[in-house]
Amino acid sequence: LDGAECKIELICDNELMGNIIDRFGEKVCTEVVDAGHFKVTTTVDLSNNFYGWIFASAGKIQIKAPIEAINGFRKLIQCWK
Repeated sequence: LDGAECKIELICDNELMGNIIDRFGEKVCTEVVDAGHFKVTTTVDLSNNFYGWIFASAGKIQIKAPIEAINGFRKLIQCWK
């Protein structure tokens, strides 16, 4: 993938807050979604490294926006199968 910079929204399990801070820093924009999840809004490079990190979360991180990031992840998963 080309690594295009993109503003994304992720929904994460609460247990991953430490991982999110480690990856994006203490000033990363987060908000509560429900009792078990929070939303992260940040800018990332859409790359194999990023998608691999999402994949490694075993479903505990979901890409919610934009559609380009969601489609990129789906496309990569198809290649990994």
